[in-house]
Amino acid sequence: MQYGNNIPESRSKTRRNWRLNILKKSLFSETLRQSIRVKVVASVLRTIRKEGGLDNYLTKDKAARIKQLGPKGWRLRYAVLLEQEKKAASAARRAAAEPKTEAPAAAAAAAAAAPAEPKPVTVGSDLF
Repeated sequence: MQYGNNIPESRSKTRRNWRLNILKKSLFSETLRQSIRVKVVASVLRTIRKEGGLDNYLTKDKAARIKQLGPKGWRLRYAVLLEQEKKAASAARRAAAEPKTEAPAAAAAAAAAAPAEPKPVTVGSDLF
């Protein structure tokens, strides 16, 4: 919050405050698959939109942003990072479990896409 003076034409100064534009918003976390109700300043809400969502805003490693997160922000960041690690680990397990064979449809499509070589034409000796 900032403070200062109101100065009218008569130049008599009176004290005033500039309060923060705090909004109660419900933001959706794609990683956690749920809406999260938070109090957020309008400028931070604009930054969240610019970053591409709440998850990207929370997980970005920017020193100033990490300092600004309050206790609830730290808990959300931890939950999002934990869920992202779980998803990455399960994707790695699924990729390791899948066989490395090529699908039959893909093999047929590759054979059909390759141009066929023309047969050589021989003249004379094969006729007799």
